[in-house]
Parts: sequence; C-alpha cells; structure tokens
Amino acid sequence: MFSSIWSSPIALALVAAFCYGIGSPVMKIGIQHGATPNAMLLAYGIGTLATSFIWCRFFGGSIAVGNFGIGITTLIAVGLLAGIAFVGISVAYALPNGSVTIVTTITATYPILSSAIEIFFMDAKVRPIQALTGCILVIVGGILVATSLSSK
Repeated sequence: MFSSIWSSPIALALVAAFCYGIGSPVMKIGIQHGATPNAMLLAYGIGTLATSFIWCRFFGGSIAVGNFGIGITTLIAVGLLAGIAFVGISVAYALPNGSVTIVTTITATYPILSSAIEIFFMDAKVRPIQALTGCILVIVGGILVATSLSSK
C-alpha cells in the first residue's frame, strides 16, 4: 500500500518537521503583507482538506472514525485543539515582537506535554530517564532561544 518512506514514523516526522519549518516563516511573511490570523486559519483548514483528499485518492489513505463515540469525540477535540493552537501561533506572529524564532521555538516545546501524557497515561514504550533528559534539553533550548533577543 505505502512505500517504505510512508510507513516509517521517523521519515514522516521529518517530513512534518520540514513542512512546519518552512510553513512558519511563510505564515509570518503572509501576515506581514496583510493576511490576518483568521485568513491563515482558513487556509490551514482548506490545505488540510485538500491534503486529506490527495492522500486518500492517490496514496491509499482512508478516513475512518473507529469506535463511533470515542472517534467523534477525539475528532472534535483534535480539531478544536489544533485550531486554537494555530490561532495562537498566527496571532503571536502578527504581534510587532512576534519573532518566528521565538514563537516557533516556544511552540515546539509541546512534545514535553505530549510525552508526559503518553508516559503516564498511555503505556509508552520508552525509557523514562531518556524521555526526561530529552524534555529537559527541549526546555533549556527553548529558554536559550526565547532569551536571545538582541537590541538591533
């Protein structure tokens, strides 16, 4: 069904990181040229729908809810959480001091919360000490970038 690159969690994560990495500065440029955060959110939604269609049509993807009650609940939760996150990022970029470097780096600390949820509630198959060390490094990196403002 999928070639090996599309069945590798690491390859898919790298594709996501690459797309997010390019998307954030592009979003900031759009906002600097008059696009509103709501326009960006609308574009995100349309892009997501188009990508979902292409994925299903040409790469064998499917759209399934799974267990109806849990499936619908998680779909709504994911949509709302992603929408709120995207609005937060785009509004932050629209602020005069909304640097892509700082906003994106701080936003990129979300894996700390994701990892903690999986470790404590979802029976993660990770070594807690390595996960904790990684989370600490992410926090330190975020602090270093967030405090790196220059007076140029």
